[in-house]
Amino acid sequence: MNINKTLPVLNYIGMILILAGILLHLAAIEYALIIYVAGLIPWISIRFYNRIKGEKELRHKNSILLFSGSLMLIAGVGIYLDESWWIVFIAASSVLDIYMSFRL
Repeated sequence: MNINKTLPVLNYIGMILILAGILLHLAAIEYALIIYVAGLIPWISIRFYNRIKGEKELRHKNSILLFSGSLMLIAGVGIYLDESWWIVFIAASSVLDIYMSFRL
């Protein structure tokens, strides 16, 4: 299987699981954090892979996307601790992702 076809599929699966985990957490479902983390693992792994193996010209942009992924990790800690500040990190990560989408 070609890695150029596998990585986008894993990325979309990760994003769907992250969204499902957030929505389930808002609905106060017990296993929402597990689904959220299951989505974070491939999503952040792909961003880390792109940062290491990506083109030299895109290294700065991939670093910003990796930072955005780390904000999602911090949001996961907030969800685990059952704090209300986790949504701020989700919003900051979303803003960075939207910014990078139009910049690329």
